[in-house]
Amino acid sequence: MKYHAMRPLAIAAGLVAALSALPAAADSLSMTGDNKLDDRTLKFGNESPATRGMGSFEVKDSANNEFWVYCLDPLTGFNTAQPYSTMPLSTWLLSNGTANNGYDALFDTSRYTNNTIDNGRAAGGYFDRNTATVLSKLTELYQHAYNDSLTSDLKSAAFQYAIWEIEGDTGYSASAAAGGLEYTGGSATFASQVGNYLTALNTGNWAAIGLAAVTNFTFTVYQPGVGSSQVLLSAKPSGVPEPSTLALALLGVVGAASLSRRKIS
Repeated sequence: MKYHAMRPLAIAAGLVAALSALPAAADSLSMTGDNKLDDRTLKFGNESPATRGMGSFEVKDSANNEFWVYCLDPLTGFNTAQPYSTMPLSTWLLSNGTANNGYDALFDTSRYTNNTIDNGRAAGGYFDRNTATVLSKLTELYQHAYNDSLTSDLKSAAFQYAIWEIEGDTGYSASAAAGGLEYTGGSATFASQVGNYLTALNTGNWAAIGLAAVTNFTFTVYQPGVGSSQVLLSAKPSGVPEPSTLALALLGVVGAASLSRRKIS
């Protein structure tokens, strides 16, 4: 029997394509009870100041994996009854997600487009910004400050503030009291921590606050139906193979086997 060396390669290539094209399955999320939250008084655009729980909390998916998340939708509460689809952060931001459930779609909902929040899309309003810039700044923030943010409730809340600042504001005011998102509370310690993160985002000088080290992350957005629950963002250190990476590794194994069998024949 003649051995067709290219057949395993074609099969593996097909597997790569199939895994890459698979849509994200709906997943359920529940809270584990662990959190690093801090209540602070914020003002989005021209809305009246309101107290909001800020920070990271731990969730569990349907496979019982537990992980920490931050919120990408500050104006919507967390609803465990909603099914969540998953996608990379770059997809959520740059390609408008799937089924019109991306960053721009979120900021097109009535909660964000009313003049109280976006201020007619003028200075002082809270609305969607340049998506490439948002992706770049969120990545930079996580690379330097994510690990630091999980060391205390106050830092976690300040990190959440910085995420929301990047999403809907511009300039990243170190005073935390100007622009589309303002902190109107009374804690100088919290304002100082927010100022540390935002100043570093503006200057790129993370060493000045002791956060020069860089950790790269793989980001996953947990997206419900728009406006039905918070949009959540998880991060895990890079280096854990994704399905497509595993498929490429399999392609290499199959290729090696093919060459070996060719030699034998």
